Amino acid sequence: MRKRRTILFQIGVVVFVTFLLTMIATEYYLYNQNIDIYLTAKNEMIIRDMDSIKDYIGSEAVDEIIEYWCENPEKSKGEVDADSFDYLYNSGFFELYAEKDESVTRAKIAEFFENADDDFKEVIARDQRLTFGDAIGTAVYGRGYADVYCLRPINDSQAMVISDDEWSKNDLDTSTETDAENESETSVEGFYNKKYDFGQIIDFDSDDDSGLSNLLKNKNEKAYFEKNIDSENDTAYYLGYYPVYDNDKLLYILCIEYDWSDVYSTFVGKTTKNLIRNTILGLVFSSCLILICLFFLTVKPLKKVKETMDLYMLNKSSNDVEDNLSTLKSKNEIGDLAYHFRKLTKEMDRYTEENISLASDKAKIKTELDLAASIQKQSLTNVFPQSDKYEIFASMTPAKEVGGDFYDIFDIDEDHLGLVIGDVSGKGVPASLLMMSSMSALKSFAVPGLKPSEILSKVNESLVQRDVMNMFVTIWMGILDKKTGVLITSNAGHEYPAVNLNGTYELYHDKHGLVTGAMSGVRYKDHEIQLKKGDTVFVYTDGVPEATNKDNELFGTDRMIDALNNNPGTAPSEILESVKTAVDEFVGDAEQFDDLTMLCITYHGNED
Repeated sequence: MRKRRTILFQIGVVVFVTFLLTMIATEYYLYNQNIDIYLTAKNEMIIRDMDSIKDYIGSEAVDEIIEYWCENPEKSKGEVDADSFDYLYNSGFFELYAEKDESVTRAKIAEFFENADDDFKEVIARDQRLTFGDAIGTAVYGRGYADVYCLRPINDSQAMVISDDEWSKNDLDTSTETDAENESETSVEGFYNKKYDFGQIIDFDSDDDSGLSNLLKNKNEKAYFEKNIDSENDTAYYLGYYPVYDNDKLLYILCIEYDWSDVYSTFVGKTTKNLIRNTILGLVFSSCLILICLFFLTVKPLKKVKETMDLYMLNKSSNDVEDNLSTLKSKNEIGDLAYHFRKLTKEMDRYTEENISLASDKAKIKTELDLAASIQKQSLTNVFPQSDKYEIFASMTPAKEVGGDFYDIFDIDEDHLGLVIGDVSGKGVPASLLMMSSMSALKSFAVPGLKPSEILSKVNESLVQRDVMNMFVTIWMGILDKKTGVLITSNAGHEYPAVNLNGTYELYHDKHGLVTGAMSGVRYKDHEIQLKKGDTVFVYTDGVPEATNKDNELFGTDRMIDALNNNPGTAPSEILESVKTAVDEFVGDAEQFDDLTMLCITYHGNED
């Protein structure tokens, strides 16, 4: 058996799935928004730090000194000893910084450096490199960067590294608590896991990185950042490029590596917690809201519809349904259901009224048909004339309440007995009415001295003149001379009679005339049968040979003759009963389509 789902369950599942997907999409959007906001702020901070580094060293690390670093990296390394420091001080080098104008200071440093001898240039380059390194070290130490260094392009594929190789993370070991707290921030390794030495030549081609290449071509942009996130390991890294120019000449590119894995993990953790928390809270809230909404929008209206249905089943009143559901204003499928149920009950009431009326009419018709059947039955001879010269019996079983078959047995005069069996075309009341009319005409025209053929001709003309809706009547008529046993017969389109003249029944093939009521001026032929003692004549309507079983097989005249010959010497009533039994057994449960009428006479008059 198929498991049923309630509408509440189905809607709840749909809403829950929709809510869950919405929550996930929202949290993912907020997660990315938060990351973007964080990175935007971090970008601005990094740019400010790079500006600070550039401003700190820009007035001192002039292009000539940078060129000297590139050409003499080994001479530029190392500390400035006391003699060299005194030499710088006494030479007036430090007095160059008295100018407030940075461009003037840069120009003076360049001129001072250019005019210095080789030993003095080495001292100045070393001093400036240490100042440069202090700025880098301060950035790494103070901001928690993984690494800060500079790249000085030498050619299209190489660059020299400008870094503070004298500064190391071990220098952060101090006795202050603040330094100890910052150690965790500054003890990270760079994303690329490289620590370049000052003066190191590395492969460098900006065209390999489209972002960096665009940055160098578009000098309006200050910095370019490469973001890398490894979601499997909850790690996130940043590499920032900041070009420094002297007019249009590229002096160097500041590079900052930044590890923000902790921040990224925090984002992921918070997002997961928020998603779980908000999902649970949202589920509880939405479930309560769904239940409330469904109760008022679905369950309550459906309950009202069900109660109204039960009420209608109880009293069958569409007015009660209208009163109960007219106040239901749901503008959805439930409202449509209520509207159509109201409409249905009105139609059912109308249909019920029509059925009651039809049942009443049908009852009246049945009563009238029963009355007509009773009248028809009474019109047929039920008490058969008995005589020592003959024995006679007949029966009629209609297919409907009334039928079109008939038979009649009447005395024409003292010595002659009239025998009639007929079949009106059609069924039901019209056929029964024509049957009554035909019987009346036959009796009225059956006067002494007329032969059966003459009587049938008169009946035919009477029916033709009445023009009874193209209906016709088949009639077999016989007049028996009670004294001589001579039976004069005439056949107007009726079935062949069966006669037993020598101990067995066989069909008597008399010449058929045209059915009565078909056309005027028809003449019929008489046939004479001499009956002797014990001879029997059996006549019937087509309802006997045309009786049909469930396989649409006809009973036929052969089976009828066989049934007659089972007990050929029995009384007429028993002969009719034997044939009726044989027909019923053959037909079985199949419906009777035609009237079943039979008449049988056995002659006992002569001793020949």
